[in-house]
Amino acid sequence: MHTDLPQELLDEIISYLSHTDIPSLALVSKNIQSITYARLYRDIPAVCPKKTVLLLKVLSKRPYLAEIVRICTLLDLKAYGLVIWSTAFFQLMSKALRNMRNLKDLRLYAIGPYAAYLMGCPFRLHSLRVACDWNQELINWLEEQNQIYDIWVFSLRHAGNVEMPSSILPLLRRTLGSVRALSELVPARPVESADISFPSPDGFNAEIIGLTCKVLSHSSGPLTELFLTVDLTDLEVPHILETLAVVPDILPNLHTFGLFGARGFVSANLVERFTEVISKFKDLKKASLYSTQLNDALSDHLVTKELPQRWHKACASLESIDINGVPWLHVPNDGWMTTETCKLRMLDMLSEARKEEARLRKKLKEAQRRNALNRIA
Repeated sequence: MHTDLPQELLDEIISYLSHTDIPSLALVSKNIQSITYARLYRDIPAVCPKKTVLLLKVLSKRPYLAEIVRICTLLDLKAYGLVIWSTAFFQLMSKALRNMRNLKDLRLYAIGPYAAYLMGCPFRLHSLRVACDWNQELINWLEEQNQIYDIWVFSLRHAGNVEMPSSILPLLRRTLGSVRALSELVPARPVESADISFPSPDGFNAEIIGLTCKVLSHSSGPLTELFLTVDLTDLEVPHILETLAVVPDILPNLHTFGLFGARGFVSANLVERFTEVISKFKDLKKASLYSTQLNDALSDHLVTKELPQRWHKACASLESIDINGVPWLHVPNDGWMTTETCKLRMLDMLSEARKEEARLRKKLKEAQRRNALNRIA
């Protein structure tokens, strides 16, 4: 079958198909085949372990397909749980990755000491999310990847006495990871945004936060955004506030600060007293508060509806806030409103402007008609 449709139009049509339908379409013609391959392999999502192995076998044997890949996600632990992989699997993974010459974003959630299998891969990443062991092999591989500006490290095991030279990752701008990982990644690098992960409530205290913030202050960015992802289970509100209060004491010039409750409940008391923390920043522009729970205070409209005004009263420099993924903006002369409300307001203004434009056009035509009649007379 031959088609004269432009490739852009074919790509738009194919974008409406599911991933399960696209392979069948690839059999229609060579013209369509190249577009379907690009749609299938440009952004590879996480699939189940069995399909992951099949996928890697295909990409290891067909370099022309692997070269299409720009984003690759392997072994999503949230979706498929913890899987212990063999040496044979990592060897297969290495063969496939060595064919992905144009890969820019790698999300590799397998756990284990497999960084050595990544050495020598031809791609130069811009973004990396990895859960392998933090050891010398990982440091050596990161030295190859000198174009990374965004890295998330979920390492569960750290080898002792492993240091990262400041010459590695010279372009790093954003990072997420444990206290230990960020202590290696941030100093002497132009990191502007950091997200510290506290997987256990035991590690979330004023002393650790204080030491970590002092390390983060050595970013050459400078650091302007800080997010804390915390397991809030069984943590008392006074303890949480005491710990958070250390941040503005050491990093008073942050422009963005946020707390993400990965587990546990965000209470109405914490929501109310969060102002005690943000009020200490000198020039905070954005504050965020998130929770994964569906039935805590952040899901209660009665608790959150007045938050923008209260937070702004405590911190006059605030321009936007984010409450559980709902962004609010401070609009001069109109106060606080959600981005959705802003959008509707702008659409109303645009509609009124078009009506006014139509009215003026009509008035102009009438004036032109009268002038024409006067000239005739």
